Amino acid sequence: MAGFSVGDPVKCIKKLNKNVDEPVLNKLYVISKVHLSGNVELVGVRDEQSHWSPNQFELILDAPPTVGIAGEHYAGLVIQPADYAIKNNMPWAEGSVVKYITRHRSKNGKEDLIKAKYLIDLLIEELYPE
Repeated sequence: MAGFSVGDPVKCIKKLNKNVDEPVLNKLYVISKVHLSGNVELVGVRDEQSHWSPNQFELILDAPPTVGIAGEHYAGLVIQPADYAIKNNMPWAEGSVVKYITRHRSKNGKEDLIKAKYLIDLLIEELYPE
């Protein structure tokens, strides 16, 4: 078992149970958190059991830094929004703003801009109250 670090690109190689929400076999993911137990959390995977056994994954040693984890709308980017957010230690809301702004032209258009604006308004309210 390899010791993973935040930001590592990994591939799911094993399912431990029949939970349909488990990571998909052979799909690429990015590690978002490593617990003291060694269990990992993945960028974009949230459910009741979001701490996964490291035995389910293998490190992708030859992955380019812009490996397309989340869809065609991120293909061709110099850096993936998740990579940018993780490497800059951004909290979830700020990283989500980066995601929505980055993809709005190629995915959900105005809807993504509205989501980004909503999160920015929340951040302003929380961080800079009047």
